[in-house]
Amino acid sequence: MNFSKKIRMGLSGVLCLVASTLYAASTPYSKSHCYRPHRLYFDLGVGKAYDYASSTSFLLAPNGSVLGNLKTGNSYSTPFFFVGIGYRWAQDNNPWFPSINMGLQHRYTSPINVFGVSQTPSVDPALTSYNYRLQQESWLLMTKADIYKWQRFMPYVALGLGASFNRITQLFVNSSTFTNQLGGSTNLTGDFSYNVGAGVDYQVKDDFWLSLGYFYDNFGKNKVDNVFTNSTFTPIGTLKNANLHASSVFLSARYLFW
Repeated sequence: MNFSKKIRMGLSGVLCLVASTLYAASTPYSKSHCYRPHRLYFDLGVGKAYDYASSTSFLLAPNGSVLGNLKTGNSYSTPFFFVGIGYRWAQDNNPWFPSINMGLQHRYTSPINVFGVSQTPSVDPALTSYNYRLQQESWLLMTKADIYKWQRFMPYVALGLGASFNRITQLFVNSSTFTNQLGGSTNLTGDFSYNVGAGVDYQVKDDFWLSLGYFYDNFGKNKVDNVFTNSTFTPIGTLKNANLHASSVFLSARYLFW
């Protein structure tokens, strides 16, 4: 065996070793080889978010004191869709951790109208109702690891980190008197967002996959920068709420490019 052939074989072995370090388990009887170590993918998915927008908001005066709170009367469900693009690193000779995926995902959640009960003693001593319209979309860096491959099925875990852009519009806090009625809206505000999830991939064809999964989503906080009285449009403070979260189930399709 000549020296140049040894060099080529050595370089091939190094490349295979680097690829194999992406995985936490190995099969002792499998042959080491590199086969399509990475491929570009495109995802398209639809789903439904449950337990959405159920939180308590706080009406704060300019000095930071709490004027009252607004509590949602129900938890909501609403559809969403997402698109994603990224890379898949694969080892085809090992059933454990057959692939690791990393990419960018954009999600859009269908707007909803939120209703609840307002308790703002400094504005109105009686319990009153309120409503607003909520919009949400997010951009996340997604990482997904398939754990084990059995025939065409692969259970996986996933983690997403990024930013959520939330917006409250058409805020209206009712009152027994018109002078105590409150209103407000805000521009799109960004906040840190993450999700964690699990599911099952199904390999329909080598380049076409289906995925069924679940995510716990945290979309950060909502706020209304300027809450005012409807009678005189006098600013009285700001509205801030607890974390916007949801439990989401979805079905997605993936196309793998050569």
